[in-house]
Amino acid sequence: TYAAITAAIASGIALTAELWERYYPGIAVETISTGGTQIFTAQWSKEETKSAIKDIITSEKQKSSPAIYFHVIKYNHTSGPVSIELKGYTESEMANNMPTLGWSSLTCNDGLAAKVLLRAFPTFQLSARHSHGMNHYHMLYPGTLSEVRGKVTNYVIHSFYTELLMR
Repeated sequence: TYAAITAAIASGIALTAELWERYYPGIAVETISTGGTQIFTAQWSKEETKSAIKDIITSEKQKSSPAIYFHVIKYNHTSGPVSIELKGYTESEMANNMPTLGWSSLTCNDGLAAKVLLRAFPTFQLSARHSHGMNHYHMLYPGTLSEVRGKVTNYVIHSFYTELLMR
């Protein structure tokens, strides 16, 4: 299904919430404008969102630099991700955005989730957490048990992962 969206974009059709809705009925995409750029988000709890993210990962994973990390716009401490940006980012892009913009990420397995944090925060300590909703990692400030927070957002930075995206 995501291939149809990719083909539409390649043919010059602008990406819109309606285009997402057309190929993933019921996904209920929200459009957010930030700095003149539109981003498309959806609620992680919806099966249509999980299907779209899985399709993006499937179409990207064979590339040399796959865009298989997703910006978690909002999360909560009982269920994990709440709102996800429907755009994949490469490991390099996500690793740059985590410390500078305070982003949390979502990807398809624990190795990738750990790898992006280690790249984003190379001198910090990786901390596994398997509570509040979804498996994830945090980074700890060197020599402390304090979790790394975003400079802009002051929210704890998470790297969520779920094997469900690989089935």
